[in-house]
Amino acid sequence: METVNTQSCTLFGYSEVEMLGKQIDLLIPKRHQKNHSQHRQNFNDNPSQRRMGIGRNIFGLTKSGGEFPIEIGLAQFYNGDKSKTLATIIDMTKYVKITEELKRSNKELNDFAYVASHDLKAPLRGIMQLALWIEEDIDDFADEDTKVNLSLLMNRTKRLEKLLEDLLDYSHIGRKEGDIQEIDTKEVVLNIFDLQCPSHDISLVCQEDMPVIKSSVSPFETIIRNLIGNAIKHNNRTDGVITVSSKEFPRYYQFSIKDNGPGIPEQYHQQIFELFKTLQPRDEVEGSGMGLAIIKKLLDHHNGSITVESDGKEGTCFTFTWPKQS
Repeated sequence: METVNTQSCTLFGYSEVEMLGKQIDLLIPKRHQKNHSQHRQNFNDNPSQRRMGIGRNIFGLTKSGGEFPIEIGLAQFYNGDKSKTLATIIDMTKYVKITEELKRSNKELNDFAYVASHDLKAPLRGIMQLALWIEEDIDDFADEDTKVNLSLLMNRTKRLEKLLEDLLDYSHIGRKEGDIQEIDTKEVVLNIFDLQCPSHDISLVCQEDMPVIKSSVSPFETIIRNLIGNAIKHNNRTDGVITVSSKEFPRYYQFSIKDNGPGIPEQYHQQIFELFKTLQPRDEVEGSGMGLAIIKKLLDHHNGSITVESDGKEGTCFTFTWPKQS
């Protein structure tokens, strides 16, 4: 080491005199020194600006023998006719600690969502069955208000069951999703539209030359199902139209699902992707408020993205990207 700055001395616990003239191996744990010599030689043979430590465990060694995670930036420059290497070292201790804490918190949240959803489904089904028996028992003599209230009870119980199912789906994102296979995206769109059982008031227009992609089936179908389901559920017209189209780019496909429904005001364009968000009263439109949050999390996991376009008066278009290397 020819020169060191004050921060380096503080970081490793040495004085400037103790570091000058020493090999860089002084700052590297012994178990890594052999490999580091090879890495150093590779850099000298093929110099370029690069960062070391991203996605790998690289550690620095202090004078007292302690180790801490680091990231190293390397750059080569010339001082006269001599080649020099500049190493910038960043202490990653706080970053690693925060990352590990986030991983732990996410795992706890996912485990809680799974356990809570799974354990609540059995008693909820019992409530739904009891409500159905009560409805049958009082059908002949109950007044209209009682029947309405009982109907609300059953609808809200069904909504809660859907919410629990969506919570389970949300907690499963990022776990094993199945093998990669070819997916005919047009066939997926047509099948999902038919299964949604739309009324005759809504029709589908699907681009003819939709791509055949290679991906896990489940996450892609989930995204299409939620977007088409929303377009059907929120369309209040007697001449509803859903238009599905796609474009191909070098590294990803782009899919758009457009409807001619009431639209989404611009101030809600970000809010709708949050958990449990819905813009209409839940007794008017059934739903958990998690569909778009599930889509957002799936796309984040697969390095995709989603945007919404709407003037809030007529029509909404959701556009999402799906990487070719899923």
